Formats: sequence, C-alpha cells, structure tokens
Amino acid sequence: MCTLAHTALRPLRRWSVAAISLLLMSACTLVRAQTTQGSIIGSVKDQSGSVIAAATVTLKSNDEGTSRIVKTNSVGDYRFLDVKAGHYTIVIQEPRFEEWSIAGITLAVRQELRVDASMAIGTVRQVVQVNADDVSNIQTDTPTISGTFTTDDADNLPVNTRASFSGTSASSILGTLPGVQADSSGISVQGSLPYQVEVSVDGVTVKNPAGGSFIGDAFPSTESISEIREDGVLANAEFGDPGQVVVTTKGGTNSLHGTGFWYYQNSAFDAIPYTYPTTTTKPSQTGNTFGGSIGGPVVLPHYNGHNKSFFFGAYEGWRHPAQATLLEVVPSTGMKQGDFSKYVEPDGNGGNAFTGLTNPFTGGSYGTSIPAGQLSQIALNTLKQYYPDPNIGDPSAYTDNGVANYQANVDKSGHSNQFDVRGDQYFGSNQRFLLWGRYTWKNFPTTSPEILNLPSSLNNSQSRVLKVDTNWTIAPNLINEGGFGFTRYTSGQTNSFDGHAWTVAQGWQGLQNLFYNGVPEMDFNNIQSLSADRLTSLNKSYTYEYSDNLLWNKGNHTVKVGLDIQTLEAISPLGFNGSDNYGTYSFNPSGSSTGMFSGVDFADFLLGLPNTTFYDVVRQDNDGLSIHYNFYAQDEWRVNDRVTLSMGVRYELHPGYHDRYGDIGNFDPSIALSGRILYPQGKQDLLAQGYLASANACDPDGVNNTNTAAVNGAPCMQ
Repeated sequence: MCTLAHTALRPLRRWSVAAISLLLMSACTLVRAQTTQGSIIGSVKDQSGSVIAAATVTLKSNDEGTSRIVKTNSVGDYRFLDVKAGHYTIVIQEPRFEEWSIAGITLAVRQELRVDASMAIGTVRQVVQVNADDVSNIQTDTPTISGTFTTDDADNLPVNTRASFSGTSASSILGTLPGVQADSSGISVQGSLPYQVEVSVDGVTVKNPAGGSFIGDAFPSTESISEIREDGVLANAEFGDPGQVVVTTKGGTNSLHGTGFWYYQNSAFDAIPYTYPTTTTKPSQTGNTFGGSIGGPVVLPHYNGHNKSFFFGAYEGWRHPAQATLLEVVPSTGMKQGDFSKYVEPDGNGGNAFTGLTNPFTGGSYGTSIPAGQLSQIALNTLKQYYPDPNIGDPSAYTDNGVANYQANVDKSGHSNQFDVRGDQYFGSNQRFLLWGRYTWKNFPTTSPEILNLPSSLNNSQSRVLKVDTNWTIAPNLINEGGFGFTRYTSGQTNSFDGHAWTVAQGWQGLQNLFYNGVPEMDFNNIQSLSADRLTSLNKSYTYEYSDNLLWNKGNHTVKVGLDIQTLEAISPLGFNGSDNYGTYSFNPSGSSTGMFSGVDFADFLLGLPNTTFYDVVRQDNDGLSIHYNFYAQDEWRVNDRVTLSMGVRYELHPGYHDRYGDIGNFDPSIALSGRILYPQGKQDLLAQGYLASANACDPDGVNNTNTAAVNGAPCMQ
C-alpha cells in the first residue's frame, strides 16, 4: 500500500492504492462490506468437475425465515453479498440434477464463507443432504488475518465485565482477541498503533474525536453482543485503518426468547490478603450486575411479523456501594481564630522551633496570636466553609509534621443503567428491502470524593449511540447499503456545591468571566490546600456518520464502491493554571511552612497575604469541529479457476480541526528565524497579547522594543 500524507497547516489528504494481488485460490475473493455484513459464495459442479451454469441457489435464514435466490453464472459460481451474520440453509436445484442442500451453516460477521456443491445426475425429486460440519471455517478466499468471538465467547471468557468494581463495559473483551494487545491508550491490532485501529459497533464508529482511543462505555451490554471480529493486515481498500474491530448486536428471530441474569461479587468470597497474618482483614467491597433481554417476531393484533418484523431489547444495571477514607492535615481550632499558642514546629531534636509570629505591617511581633481585627474576612469565611476541625488527637493543638489529624469516610459509590433496543423490518417480495436500527442508552455516574468539606463530585459517563441501516436488493447482482449513525458521549465531573455563588459573595476584587463552577485555589505546605479548582468540567464528543456502499456482480467481477462521511465535534474544558478565572494563591514560598510575611504560611493566609498569585482569564471552552471524507472503489476479478486479481483505490480528506468560537490557532514556521502566529480572522480579542509579545525577539520583555533584527539576527515576529 502506498500512502501520501500532507499535514503542515493543510488538511490531510490520503491516497491509498491497494496492491494488485495474484491469489492462487480456488475462487474469487469477495469484497468485505465496510459495515457488518458477510458473504456466502461457492461453486457448483457435477461429479466429473464440470461447472453447472444457471442453477437456482436459495439461501434461507434459519433465524428469521427470510430467503434470497440467485443463479450460478457461466463458470458455475454463485454469490450472496451483504448477508447478515446468522444461521442458514442452502438449497441448489437444476432440472438435470438431484437437489442439493446443506443446513445449519453459520456465517460470522464480515465473514466470506465458501460453500461448494457437487451435484449428481438425477431429478430434483431426489435430494442430497450435506452435513454443515463438513464446511471449513478457514477463510481461503481472503488473505486478511482475522479473529472472531461469538455470543458464547463474550459471555464465558474469563473477563470481568459484570459485577466488577469498575463498571460493566464489554470493551475489556477486546484485549483477549487473537492478535490484539491492550494498553492504556487503547488496543493494538496485529502491531498497529492504537490510534490506527477503527472500532465500530454495528458499523458506526465509537472512536473518540477528542483523541485516538475508543469509547468503552459506548459499547452495548454483553447481553446484546452477537459477535466481535478483528481484521488486520492485507485488508482491502475499503478500510482506512490497518486494524479493524467490529461488534455486532443481536436481533430478534422467529422464536420468542429471553434471558435473565444476576452477577454478585463480594469481598467475603475473596482470598485472604497475601500479607496474612500481618493483615487480617479484607477491604469490604460489593458489586451487583443484573438485567435481562427479550427478542422475537413482532406479533400484534391483526399483524403477524414472522419472517419480516423482529425486535430485541436488553437492560443491564450495575450497583457498587463503596466508601473511601480521607486522611488530611487541617488547622487546629485555635489556629482558625489566629491563636498559635499550641503551634509546634519540630526542630529535629524533639523541641519546638516556633518562637512567635512577625507583624508584617510594623516589623514587630504578634507573639503567638494575631489580633482578631487583622484577620481577613475572606480567610475566616474560607475556613468556615471548607475546613473541618481535627478529629484525631487534641483539636486545639497542631504539630507541623505532615501527619494527618482529620479522618472521614465519604461516599464513593457507583451505579449504571443501560438499555439496548433493536428492530429489523423486511419489505417487498423476496425480502428485497431491509430497514433496521439499534439504539444504546447508558448512564454511568460514579461518586468521586473531594477534599475537606466539599461534597463528593459526580463523575459522569453518558453514552447515546444510534445506527439506522438500509439494505436494498435492487437486483440479485446489485445491492445498495446505506446507513446513518451517531455516537454522543459526555464525560467529566459535576458538583452540587455552588462555588460560583460562594466566591462572588466573598467580594474578591478583579475576578472576571466566572462562567463555570469553581472555587479559588489556596496552597499551603503541610496543611491540606484548597485545590478543588474547577468543580464542573465536562467533555463532550459527538460523531455523526453517513455511509453508502454499492455492490455489483458482473460476470467474473465483483465491484464495490462506497463513501463514509463523519462530522466530528469535541468540546473540552480549557484551563491554563490552577483555578484560572477564580485565582490561585500560594502561601508557602519555599516548599516549607515558613511564611514570607509572618513566618508561618497559614498565618499569612489569615492576614490575606499570599506569597505568589497566578491569574488568567479563560474566555470560553474549546469546541473543535471537523469533517472527514472517505471514498473507495474495489474490484475483485476472477481471471480463471486459480487466479484472482484484487484491485482497489481509496481517497481520504481529513481537514484539521477548527474551533467554533476561534480558540484553535497555529504557528507557521515558514517565516525564517521568527515564524508567525495564525489565528481565526476576527478573533484577535481572544489572544493573550502580552504572552505573544514575550515570544517576540524584538520584545524580549513583552513591553519594550529593545532589540532590532540587526542586533539579534531574527526579524520581528509577525
């Protein structure tokens, strides 16, 4: 494969030309659908090996009762393209020969299944039945290396996707596929990098537009999975990434069926710790996963949906009650009022190095107590709102040694609810038109403990995935498949505490554009810093996908052309340092508890005298947008009984992201020695002029033009 890529300040355009392959095989290599369908192909011959043309081949779905009919071509080949994974029966008839049939064959997702027939001379009233066990599962009609897991594999593999303490995503199954290796950034398929792996469910991508990984919580419930398949090297031009993983969901069949399940995990069943007898207890943990599924034909009063209308639905719930222990250092009850009489600064010899507080306004000494009239009201309100009293040891005494004097058990529970719903509807004679759709809804909130007296935050994970697909058999040798889908994913944290209202009520001067929920940051050495910062921080990833594929059989050629268009949006919180718009205040200048003004960092805080401050103004969050265009054409030409040529071409256009509100800029290095800053037209007010000036060779201090190109050898930055 030959790839040309151009990325510098230009959209990515990629041409890929699939190598022309001479495959010494017994028949044609079929084009694999870019979505989830497979193909059943074969050759029909008599017992002497001569081909039988114009034989009638019927493919019947054992699950849905639907049928398709084709005739063998001039070289005795038949091809069923765009076939749903499932269980089938094939019947072949020709007036001069005995009827030939095979029942119970299984087609996997994206599989090219070969079923050849050898017919005996006779009449159609005589039937030859073949055992499906004689059909090889080895794919000899494609060079692609692949692996497949079935429903039973997904249910029974030793992968804890249920009743675990981390949720119920079925994505952890992927790491057990042959040739797949999981890592922190995703999965690698047969050596490809994680960002080079396309992961889709029912043909709609679940990759995160904000990065190269896939969204694990966008997967359907394990109960809804029909098959999982991975494809790697030597894939055709219809595939844009070296690695492909596709998950398909269950649909209804002609028989009403249902399941129910409950998985329970408790630490009481766990082995004792390996440190026993030093450790004699086990952490208490409980996990529950429960749910069920139901599927079958749609049967209503005056409507019988057997063989044409099907439904499937599943629910999965997860409950994980848990707590976490906070161990923190907080100021004593006396220190909160300015009384440092019981403050101990260890001198390393068992003594107290603390001798008193300096009055920074006079240069004299406060002794061990700050007058109440000099205490900052904002500091007092901060202590009242956020800092609990010590509950370990004497609450009125404090030793500055970093040992926790406050302990609390806080909620760390999690739960999730997930629904998967699918419907399939056939229209017309011979089921020539299929419309089907699937919708997945999942909410997965977990409680995340915050510091001090702040209420626990809620880590959100919300997935909404839709797929709608059509399969139209225009003619037995001409099929069109079109689809639309989206993956909408929201993650991040929210908090019930209104930090915005509290901050505004304190009367801070100069704070700007507090458009998000947060609190100011205040940093100490040993005492627990108030560093919760942004309390509401949500990431949103939206992908909308449009696809169409046309399959055409003509003589010894199988041609497939298609397109796939994806609109991408990634919304992410923007931040630079600390608490950004709410301000960051540090009271420990040297990494110790020695305050710059009074001699103790916490006393400086009570006086409202930070050592350093950092303030920046975030105007808005990021909202990146792009559209990816993908086109391909593929031809499989069976030259003769032993040689097949596979030819394909693919074109991709991936424009760079742009921000809806102008947040994304760039740097152009083409200007010798200095470069230049690129930003969206009309968005100059978003630029930090002082920061840009500090990078300019002509403005080394960001204010004064003290240099010239003649002095430093570089032109002024444009």
